[in-house]
Amino acid sequence: MLVRGTFCFPDRLPDSPLHESARLTTDWLHRYNTVRRHSSLGHRSPITYEHALDRTSTTLTQAA
Repeated sequence: MLVRGTFCFPDRLPDSPLHESARLTTDWLHRYNTVRRHSSLGHRSPITYEHALDRTSTTLTQAA
């Protein structure tokens, strides 16, 4: 189960293989979304791309 960006396995010990797998997956997701550049986003990370979208104007002009 994914809870707020981390995996939660209440019935598993912290040193179990399942927890290690969850930690590696969480690390990969963080890198994929914040560090790794995507060619479809103009060679920017998804976070950088979203921040660029936030800075663009969303004001509509009045129709004639």
